[in-house]
Amino acid sequence: MTEATLIRVVTDEVMQTPTHQELVKQIFAYFWQRGIVGGTIRRTIMGVNKYNEMRQSLRKPRRGNDLPVIIETVQSGDNLQAILAELTQLIDDRGQITTVQGQTGSDIEMDDTAAYYDVKLFTREDNKHFAPDHYTKIVAHLQAMHVRWVSVTRGIAGYDDGRHVHEETAAHKSSHLPIVIETVVDRASLQAVLATLKPLSEDGLLFTVPVALVNGPY
Repeated sequence: MTEATLIRVVTDEVMQTPTHQELVKQIFAYFWQRGIVGGTIRRTIMGVNKYNEMRQSLRKPRRGNDLPVIIETVQSGDNLQAILAELTQLIDDRGQITTVQGQTGSDIEMDDTAAYYDVKLFTREDNKHFAPDHYTKIVAHLQAMHVRWVSVTRGIAGYDDGRHVHEETAAHKSSHLPIVIETVVDRASLQAVLATLKPLSEDGLLFTVPVALVNGPY
């Protein structure tokens, strides 16, 4: 178990810095410079930007729609406040930064007051445990455990401890794009779900945080 913080940034896909550089690429470059291992970018299909303008996925290539993107990374260590201060300086009012404190790994310390936990697995679509049936096997396994509301989302770009950015372009299709599997489970099911996802975290990272389930139990 390692205490960690999920850092989440929302900005526009082609947002520019004052020096006319792409902000998303600058954020990834900053992560590398800081030695932050792993980053995931997911594109939305619709959103509202800082100017209160609605963006929709109407044109191809999708990048031309300048949709909001979500950038996530998990950071542990004593330098979190310095990282957040530097990110704030880099992003300024061109995006939104939020944090959530949780734990990484499959062996976590449960919160005595928490009845439910959000479990999030960051990995790649070429994870050896997916082949040859892609994500179906792991989702079916969670279904057999009566885990509900499981979501699988595919990022548009990401990097891991190999520090190589994988992204899909109009001219190149990648099989190494990031995958995020997420669900909310009750306290009694948590350890079994973490054990199920543990093999996949060999090529990724598990992040778990206590949450309040408003309309439960189910």
